Amino acid sequence: MTETQYEEARAAAMQSAANFEDSVESVQASIQFAAASVRATLLAAQRRLTLTASEAGTGRSAQQLINEFLSANSEPWRETQTSPELLEAQWRERRQHSTGAARKDARDHLAHYAKRIAEASDRNSTRAVTDMLSELSDHGVAWSDLAATLGISVPALRKWRKNTNGTTPENHRRLAQLTAFYARLAELVASPARWMSMPLVDGYNVTPADVYSPDNGARLLDLAAGNVGTTAEGVLDAIMADWRDKWRSEYEVFEAADGELSMRPRRTES
Repeated sequence: MTETQYEEARAAAMQSAANFEDSVESVQASIQFAAASVRATLLAAQRRLTLTASEAGTGRSAQQLINEFLSANSEPWRETQTSPELLEAQWRERRQHSTGAARKDARDHLAHYAKRIAEASDRNSTRAVTDMLSELSDHGVAWSDLAATLGISVPALRKWRKNTNGTTPENHRRLAQLTAFYARLAELVASPARWMSMPLVDGYNVTPADVYSPDNGARLLDLAAGNVGTTAEGVLDAIMADWRDKWRSEYEVFEAADGELSMRPRRTES
């Protein structure tokens, strides 16, 4: 199974599970809406019947009262559409539908990013190591950062430049994936290497490079694109639950008296 096939199968499985969850929520909202509609209609009928009973002694015939009742209730929707309970159910159903659709769109978008990375990675699998290293260098990636991301030493990375056959299949695959990721990132930001080195959240020393992995590439692209509903905190929560404890900074950036930015120990709230 190729990298692309694996990612497509993984995305399809996640999509099926998510669609089932959305379907359950949609059915629940529809049931609430239907129940509210029935209750509102019954209340309207009860009011009409009460009115009819109170008018039984007015001298009008039973047939007249029945005809008036049927005429007044021939369009129960108009009678009940202003019911607070029904309106509340309508809004809940609409919001549930829009929320479910937005979640599905977000998942589909992530799957699209993952697929593009996987396809490019497959193409890179036949490229020379020196060619991919040159491309990453063009994106501004420093050797030390590249070595850290790949989990190797800088001297080992330098050897790759001299001996294209010196990489293991696993290292070649990881390099192909990283090159594919940076190529997609370059479509979204002006300086990929700079973006990868910028802190994601104020007060925390965590950068995209710190949390990058082939599995997280799509989420980082989603963040770089600035898509609606995607936040740095949300991405980090999905990648690493304890990122706040691990990356919290003891220092903060502030504007000094001379107008220049400086750093100082972070003030704690008493």
